[in-house]
Amino acid sequence: MTILAIETATDVASAALLDGDSLRASLAFRARRDVCRRMLPEIQAMMGAAGVEVASLSGVAVGRGPGSFTGIRIGVAMAKGLALALGVPVFGISTLAACAYPARGMGGIACALIPAHGDELYTGIFPAGDVPTPIEERIFTAGELVAHLSRLGQPVTFAPASEQVGNLLPLNELAVEHRMLSHDLAWHLAGWVGRLAQARLAAGEQGDGVGLAPVYLRLSQAEMQTDGPATGAS
Repeated sequence: MTILAIETATDVASAALLDGDSLRASLAFRARRDVCRRMLPEIQAMMGAAGVEVASLSGVAVGRGPGSFTGIRIGVAMAKGLALALGVPVFGISTLAACAYPARGMGGIACALIPAHGDELYTGIFPAGDVPTPIEERIFTAGELVAHLSRLGQPVTFAPASEQVGNLLPLNELAVEHRMLSHDLAWHLAGWVGRLAQARLAAGEQGDGVGLAPVYLRLSQAEMQTDGPATGAS
C-alpha cells in the first residue's frame, strides 16, 4: 500500500512517499510563488531516488487546508490530477489534523495552529487520542483561543505550523497546563497527511474522488473586498 502525500497549505511545501509502516522518502522546501512549478519535478526526483514507479501508487493524499489559499488550490489540483491519471483514490486530509498528529496519545486535547491573518489563527482542536476527529475547526484570534481553551479545562498540547504562532499566543493567560511542540513539524506535514490517509484506506474508504474540495474557513481577501463589510467575514 504505497501512498504519495502532498501538503502545500502552509509556508513549507512537502511531499512524502509511504509504504506500509515505512516512510520511503520525503521532501520539503520553503513555499514561495514557485510551488506550482517546483513541486511536481521535486516529487518525480524523490520517487526516482526511492526507486518507486508512479504506476505502483495505491493512492494519493493531500492536505486540503486551511492555510494559504493559493497553496491549497495547487496541492488539491495536483493530487486530483495524479489520482485521476493513475486511476487510484485521492484522499483529502485536514491540514490541521496533520499538524495535530504528533500530539496523539499525549492526553488532554491537541490544538493545531496555522497563521491566518493578523492575530487570527486557523485552529483545530482534537482529542489527543483521536486526532482525525476534530472537536472543532475554526478561526480564533489569539486572545479568544486562550480564553476558549481555558474554559475547556483540559491540558493542551499546541501543534504550531509556524514559529510566529508561539509569539501570538498570550500563554500567561492560559488557565490550564500546556506544552508546545516544535514549529519544525511544518517540515513533516506531508508524512502525517499520508498516515491519516493510510488509516482511511485501511478502513475500506474509497477516497474523495472529484468531490474533493479545498477547505479555507474564511473568505479570500478578494471575496471580502467584493462582498464588503456586510458579510461579517473575518
